[in-house]
Amino acid sequence: MTDRDSRAESGATRITRVIDFRLPLAWVLSSLGGLAMLIAVMYFQGNRVQEEVRELKIEVKTWNNQASTITAEQALLRFRMETAESDIRALKGLPPSTTSDRNRR
Repeated sequence: MTDRDSRAESGATRITRVIDFRLPLAWVLSSLGGLAMLIAVMYFQGNRVQEEVRELKIEVKTWNNQASTITAEQALLRFRMETAESDIRALKGLPPSTTSDRNRR
């Protein structure tokens, strides 16, 4: 055996001795097992959160479309009310108003 072989062998035994004497093998294995379980749980919870975010995005888009539709219908109704009010004023002989009563408040 050469000097280099004996150093390599002593280095390998030194690592196993550190694990065996300073850190018991059961502690190392249980720590690694706990870490693996933690990573697995985080992975599956991350997937669940991604699914929930996708569902929320779809729901927000739906609500946004509904809000846009309601806003457009509200603008159309406001236009019709102003037109009806101006027609009523014209029939009564009152001077035309440039703004409706709601806009003045």
